Amino acid sequence: MKAPIIFHPQLKHFIDDLKATSLKITDGHVNIAKKLLSHHIEETTFHYIPEYTFEQLKKGITCVKCASLMKALSLQSLACEKCGIKEDTETAILRSIDEFQLLFPNRTITTTGIHEWCEIIHSKKMIRRILTENYTLQGYGRSAHYVRKNKNTQ
Repeated sequence: MKAPIIFHPQLKHFIDDLKATSLKITDGHVNIAKKLLSHHIEETTFHYIPEYTFEQLKKGITCVKCASLMKALSLQSLACEKCGIKEDTETAILRSIDEFQLLFPNRTITTTGIHEWCEIIHSKKMIRRILTENYTLQGYGRSAHYVRKNKNTQ
């Protein structure tokens, strides 16, 4: 609590206070500015990504606005109970597939996997149709999976 640190939420108030206080700039101020600039780091070396597994994460389709889990209104639309936003089911599923790929780049996209990931979509047939329209099926039987279609071929 007593550490001489300015946290991000405090910055605006701190800068406003500095602007309200007019002081004459001295050589000491210039030296401090030079010292701060010499310690400036362009790129952070802190890239911590927490470890997680598919099984650990909560399944469902998240709201594009507030990231809460959405509920199905009908076969064609979903709604967020928290902020009230409505979204077309197909658009939400495609967005969830993109999130799935981002979170699990080494997992293959399968109808069963996306069905489990989306959770509130009860129709595997709908997921299969959306995948077939937007992705290319590779393989057969249990090894079948989908890959993103080239934008040039759509």
